[in-house]
Amino acid sequence: MSVNSIKKGMSSMRAQRAGGTTSVKLVKGKSSIGMNDQNCLLRFCITAFMEMFPVGFIISLVSEGLLRKKEFLPAT
Repeated sequence: MSVNSIKKGMSSMRAQRAGGTTSVKLVKGKSSIGMNDQNCLLRFCITAFMEMFPVGFIISLVSEGLLRKKEFLPAT
């Protein structure tokens, strides 16, 4: 990176900051995130599903694969 490209990048950031576009984008992003924080039950259900479902799915696939093998648990 050259010094000129860094200076151009910094001047464009200053121009955006002066225009207020960056702060408006941040406020809009936070307002959509904050809507999920208002409903505690919905947030709990989504979090529980995202954390528990993949683990349960992997465990069920591994156990299914092991139980299909005749040598794993012989009937004798």
